Formats: sequence, structure tokens, C-alpha cells
Amino acid sequence: MEISEADYAERKYWDDYTLAYEDALSKTSTRTRVVFIPSNHKWFRNLAVAKIVVEELESMGMKLPEPKVDIEESGVNI
Repeated sequence: MEISEADYAERKYWDDYTLAYEDALSKTSTRTRVVFIPSNHKWFRNLAVAKIVVEELESMGMKLPEPKVDIEESGVNI
């Protein structure tokens, strides 16, 4: 990792950056779940992420909306 002159110049804004970051998080998330997943094996990482996504979606209890059109009566060929 290289450090440049610009990094030193930006250092004086660190507190402002931290406050902005905390402010953004507090306004965009009411329920936060942090999961650490090792990424040294891509297949395991992909499996773990997929499992977490499926569990979260299932926990929401979402249902497909009832169709407003009866496809058989509409004459649409599928």
C-alpha cells in the first residue's frame, strides 16, 4: 500500500469522514446483520453467501401476488 501526499492532506478530514459514514449508516439501516465469510475458497464463499441470501428472503415471508388476469381466459398463448 502506497501513501501519497494527498493522503496526508486528507487526514485532517478524518473526523468528518467518520461522522458522515456513521450518519449514512444510521439513516439507511434499521436492522443490520454482519457476517464474516472467509474468501480463500471461492466455492465456499459462494455457497455461504447464497445460503444467507436464501435464508433472509425466506424469513421475509414474501408471497407472489395473485394474478389480476386469468391467462386461460385472456387467450394469450404461452
